[in-house]
Amino acid sequence: MKKHLLATFLMLPAFWAGAAWAVPSGDPDPDMWKADTFPWLENFNSEVFPPEGWTQIQMEGTSLWELGDAGWMGTMERVTSAYHPAASGMQHTALVSPAIAIPEGDNSYELTFWSNMSYTYTSYDYSGIWVSTTSSTDFSSFEELYAIPMDTSLTSINMNAAQFGPVSLDRYKGETIHIALVYKGDNAHKWYVDDVEIREISPSGTFSGATALDLGIVFNNTDLVIYKDYAITNTGGADLLVSGVASATDGLEVDADFPLTLAPEESRNIRVGLDAYGRGLPQGNFTGDFVLTTDDPDHAEASVSVSARVKASAYGFEDFNHVEDLVDGLFPYGWSFSGSGTQEVSWEPYEGVENSPYLMFDIPKGEEGNLYTFYYGMGDSPKVSFCLKATRFDGNGVPFPATRKHFTYDVMIPENGEAWKALAEDASLEEVSDFSKIELDAAEYAGKTCMIKFVFRTDEDESFVDVGLDNVSVGSALEEDLEAVLVSGTTRPVAGQENQYEVDVRNLGVKTQSTYAVKLVDADGNELAETGGLEVAQGETKAVPLVWVPEKEGPCSIRAVVSLENDENSLNDTTPWFPLEVLPATMRAVAIGDGTSLVSSPLNLSNEQSLSQSLYFAEEICTNGGEIKGLIYHSKMDDTGSAPLRIWVGETSLNSLYDVSTGQFNWVDPASLTEVFNGTVTFRSEDGADVLVEFGQSYP
Repeated sequence: MKKHLLATFLMLPAFWAGAAWAVPSGDPDPDMWKADTFPWLENFNSEVFPPEGWTQIQMEGTSLWELGDAGWMGTMERVTSAYHPAASGMQHTALVSPAIAIPEGDNSYELTFWSNMSYTYTSYDYSGIWVSTTSSTDFSSFEELYAIPMDTSLTSINMNAAQFGPVSLDRYKGETIHIALVYKGDNAHKWYVDDVEIREISPSGTFSGATALDLGIVFNNTDLVIYKDYAITNTGGADLLVSGVASATDGLEVDADFPLTLAPEESRNIRVGLDAYGRGLPQGNFTGDFVLTTDDPDHAEASVSVSARVKASAYGFEDFNHVEDLVDGLFPYGWSFSGSGTQEVSWEPYEGVENSPYLMFDIPKGEEGNLYTFYYGMGDSPKVSFCLKATRFDGNGVPFPATRKHFTYDVMIPENGEAWKALAEDASLEEVSDFSKIELDAAEYAGKTCMIKFVFRTDEDESFVDVGLDNVSVGSALEEDLEAVLVSGTTRPVAGQENQYEVDVRNLGVKTQSTYAVKLVDADGNELAETGGLEVAQGETKAVPLVWVPEKEGPCSIRAVVSLENDENSLNDTTPWFPLEVLPATMRAVAIGDGTSLVSSPLNLSNEQSLSQSLYFAEEICTNGGEIKGLIYHSKMDDTGSAPLRIWVGETSLNSLYDVSTGQFNWVDPASLTEVFNGTVTFRSEDGADVLVEFGQSYP
């Protein structure tokens, strides 16, 4: 009887990590991790917890501080945080910093930190900051510096992130201190702490650091960026006068009323960028300098280099067929949604135009949702066209077309970079259940760079309306224009072996194309593979196959370039980068399944622990020998984090883990299998991130 491969997965709760949470028996070397330069920051972004030089003190209870998610903190830097869970029984613990030497002198030193907690009024106990000048492990040596205030006007707080401080540390000048995050509670609140920072404050007016004005503003050099805000902060003890001058090619905008007078600790945003909002900037590169001057002799002048490349496709067409493969996961790059309602891409069933995916919204009654496209070059004779349908439901869930009584829409375009002008206003649909194609003239915007805003609204009497959008085109269709959409294929090719890839090529031009080339290139511009194209008609997308034989192992990124001799728009000829890792020639990556279904298996990270078994059939593995070195899973996680994991592998003659006749699951005792992995695995939050688990020992 044919044997199949069986894998058993056990995910353990985080506190099973053992030594990671151990309380040290004595003080660590006070000089090994001593902080004596400022600003000093701990953002808890290391995979090691507690961070090096930190320790924990446990006065009561069984729970300790952990590494927690901190995406809610609101900035890209706050990836993870220090976190104390709620636990039954009195918990009294302290997470203690390494030694921090506070200098003597005229400068002041201030502590700030971000805090976020979830609690009800009756369960909150205590969270605060304590300081010791003598020890990192003897809690009796610590004194309270700052207690987190509780808002007694609220019955509960849930994820209420806030920055606390600054709290003066001047009383500790000339001393070496340890800072403790102290938690106390019995089945009480959850507490997250992040970005614990100590800053040095000069007594005179100055910018926040010698290089604070050297912002190095370099906009994304591949895509159109409109503007960006930068904060200037006076961290000194006196007023500071700031002036600014912009000198650049047409398009550089600075939004600030100079001169600015900043009081101590005051911040002010300066907006610098390219204002292409409906102005019709030509495509190309824009550079210039923005100069700030102050009355501070140490920072009298600072020059900020500003550069951007306006890259807007001469013609935009979106059928949402590839949205699931793009970085944003839901919308094409640069598209966004605001207002009321939920949105998703409808993949199954394929009910869009020509049985394809489409963008779908649920708009509640009496509300409106706003969909914004990317910026597009409008061309010589621009039009805006799209396919739209709107569906309402009766009390029994039976769908009906939504007409003016239930649903209306606007199509807006920017006017003079500020206001919106309607191409279609308070429009409605005919009583049809399928998509209607709508085409609007935008001739007065010829030669400009514009976005489009769709406004979808429902009537007060309607519970909600399903809105479907497909095949959106913006601008002027060119005679000849091919777009390289994306690369797909294995992310683990093998060196020295043929590996199959596909490049999706879309024809945005009027003319059918067949005489074009498709190439794969690496980050150094080396050509890796080339093939001729398939015939592709206007509005059609074809998957062009290529074969690539990697020469050397290791991580790399590839992308595709489409070459058409008379292509009138070269800005869309390359795909996004496709990251991969070339395996050694002695290894082979076997793909099992097509990867189109997302399930909470073999791990369910929403629970503290999970146990599962997966069956891989011999015909799926399709190999005549060798050793299994690891497993790769194509994942989609809400958050980045790590979890302890154990994996056993073995063989079984079972053809199914479910017995239809008895209605029972067949469970193979892990004791009869081989343990191949026992460690910690990091899961990333990016859509479609590969999780590689390399076995501690090969199987068999």
